[in-house]
Amino acid sequence: MKVNIPYDPHGIENLLLLRYGRIIEEGYSFSEHDFDLFCAILIRKHGIENLSPDLRERILNGDKIKTSVQFQITALAIEQGEEVQDEELESHTKERICKAIERKKIVKKEIARTGVNAQKVTLSNSKYYRTLLNLIKDFVDITLIDWLVPITLTFGRFVHIYVKHVEETKFGEGQFKRRSFFDYKHDELYSLIKKILSQEENSIKDHFLEVSVGLALNKPEMVKDYRRGIGKHPPINMNGDQFKLTIDKTGKIMSFHQIK
Repeated sequence: MKVNIPYDPHGIENLLLLRYGRIIEEGYSFSEHDFDLFCAILIRKHGIENLSPDLRERILNGDKIKTSVQFQITALAIEQGEEVQDEELESHTKERICKAIERKKIVKKEIARTGVNAQKVTLSNSKYYRTLLNLIKDFVDITLIDWLVPITLTFGRFVHIYVKHVEETKFGEGQFKRRSFFDYKHDELYSLIKKILSQEENSIKDHFLEVSVGLALNKPEMVKDYRRGIGKHPPINMNGDQFKLTIDKTGKIMSFHQIK
């Protein structure tokens, strides 16, 4: 029996607040994106004047809400079909354009790293470019593991993985590059990353627990990147395949590919 559950955007905000509340309760840290979204939801629900002085200090730049937080406030309002003032909508549109330009720069930079003249790559002359843009168009920075040091995947690194290690979006050629291609469908990559992190979650959490202790005690020798499949660090094994994974000391996934 199929049950149709009506879409409730306010319910989604409440679910996010539950998640963020758990992060605070457990003493975990916020990624920048999650913190901005958390603040935006709180402002929408309670008004900035009713938030704690410490939180207001983090949200405000002078007497104005920081651009990154305001962007999320307006985005939530638009998603819910609420009326948005012309001035606010104009500001939001300009910020979206700036973000789109920045995303395009990131994509072109990664393409250029393959040795291709990125400025000559267009939708009309490159099937790789068309495929890549279709795959990444809806992706935004995301936290994949809530922890003392949150494990995140940024738009830039997501693009990097596709450009360097996926056959359908390869741009450059070469023997070394072919060796690091995934034996998986290009639209399975994000699911694959999540499965790998789920399998290795305890190992990753143990590592970043030590990192957080090192930061707290000011012991830089304890603050290290998480490495698998490089040097003395064994690769990750899953379903008979081996993978390299590097997460920097701030929790950002830097590299991920199959080892052959």
